[in-house]
Amino acid sequence: MASTETDDRLLLRLPEVAARLGLGRSTVYELIQRGELPIIRVGRAVRVPVASLRRWVERQTGTAGELRSSHIVGLRRDTSRSRNEPGRHRR
Repeated sequence: MASTETDDRLLLRLPEVAARLGLGRSTVYELIQRGELPIIRVGRAVRVPVASLRRWVERQTGTAGELRSSHIVGLRRDTSRSRNEPGRHRR
């Protein structure tokens, strides 16, 4: 698919959203599940409007242009738990 064709489209598939954001597909699904990324359903297809994606990115950026970590903390692996949880044994 040519980049001009992708740029002219109003709706993106989820793998395209992940590629544009530089995130994994599962992270995009998590953002959608939490209601952070707006979606449009067309039958069984799930699409993200390009304009909504751009607004979401703008809302996530702080004054220095960095992604606000308060909105992505839930996407990081929880490192507060011990690696040796009860019931799990190292061998």
